[in-house]
Amino acid sequence: MIRSSLTVLLIAGLGAQESQVAAKAQVIRFDATTMVIPAGQHELRALIDASARFLQRNILCDDNELAAARRHTVELQSPLTLDVKVCEEALSQLLYSCDVVLVPRDLDKGLYEAIHLQGPRGREAFNNAPRRSVEAILAQPHLQQPVTTVLKLRQVNVTVATNSLRPFFAQAALGQGLTLGTNGTNDALILTGLQSRVADAISMVHKIDGDDEPAAPAPAEAKSLAAQIAALERSVQELTQRIAALELAGKK
Repeated sequence: MIRSSLTVLLIAGLGAQESQVAAKAQVIRFDATTMVIPAGQHELRALIDASARFLQRNILCDDNELAAARRHTVELQSPLTLDVKVCEEALSQLLYSCDVVLVPRDLDKGLYEAIHLQGPRGREAFNNAPRRSVEAILAQPHLQQPVTTVLKLRQVNVTVATNSLRPFFAQAALGQGLTLGTNGTNDALILTGLQSRVADAISMVHKIDGDDEPAAPAPAEAKSLAAQIAALERSVQELTQRIAALELAGKK
């Protein structure tokens, strides 16, 4: 009986040691170019702190904001290997799964703040959303951060664009929809929401506005372009012949 008890205690002790080793193995590692988030559970603050150091930014964290999150940990089944370019998007998606978003406070200084999306400061995050260009938003279409932009319309007017977007983006929960507005003209649409939602809206408007189809060159422009290409080809041939002649003369 004593031997059995000792065996049970020994197995329990080994299990505890293995759990401690596993916990240590879940430490987020990074160098100058790559950050690795191991499989397993990770506290939100640990994710934020490691990402802030890796991206060389300052992210303000209020314990009350994180405590109000839907979950306090994120669990990964497989490790994530991230470079600087995709780390920001990946971090924003992990935090958004817990209803937390990173709100830019001063982009020039790299200062951000973690805000609970469904908390009392959730509206504040969107009221102070920084303005970004359409090109910058489409360059990071999966980023989950509040943003606002002005989208120029080419063929359709504001009413048509707004009616096309409303059924898809007028969601009830904060952070799941868009705020649509105008700047007083009929050829521009103001979009405010999470950047991923705004990117989807821009792509949709481009489709109904005809911007997703490359414009065909006019006949006169096509002829001019063909003439320029032919002239360049002749210049390349002449240069090739001159170089060959110079090389031949040098050998003699």
